[in-house]
Amino acid sequence: MKRGLVIIGVLALMAGSTNAAIVQGQYELGALVSISSSDYTDGSTRDVFSLDLDASKFVTDNLSMGIDIGGDWREASSSIQLDQYHLGIKGKYHVYTNQVLVPYFGVTLGLADFTSKTKLGSSTTNLEYDGYYYGPILGGRYELNQSNDLYLELQYKFYNGNIKDDFGMDKECKLMIGILHQFN
Repeated sequence: MKRGLVIIGVLALMAGSTNAAIVQGQYELGALVSISSSDYTDGSTRDVFSLDLDASKFVTDNLSMGIDIGGDWREASSSIQLDQYHLGIKGKYHVYTNQVLVPYFGVTLGLADFTSKTKLGSSTTNLEYDGYYYGPILGGRYELNQSNDLYLELQYKFYNGNIKDDFGMDKECKLMIGILHQFN
């Protein structure tokens, strides 16, 4: 317990002692990966590997707006492979912009397309599902150097359309880690 408090205190001092480079007009490119789980309307849960690419611009010193494109790959069983591709928008409000450690929160909204590939013997059946998602984002970024940040982001997505109605995907929670590159 005591060691944990010392670590938190040192991190707080480090966060308050260095200036990060987040300013209006700045652009960012980010890459995120995760291993997460998805909940289905039948009560089942499946593990997921995800890769996301983000591009955003700070429209104010605290608010960034951007796009998110990515894919998720999961195995429902030894004969069923599920692939998801999505394109969305994100808005994130950064609480502090002049610190090394910057927490943020926001929202995401986008379109998703799922493909279910079922292999039975030598034949393969593909089924397509599409819909939209929305949900909150909570994260933090840590400045590695003047141009790069390490970031950790929790995404919680609610699905609608035939992804939910026919496929049965209800919601998804992802904890993603990645690198952001900043440029003007």
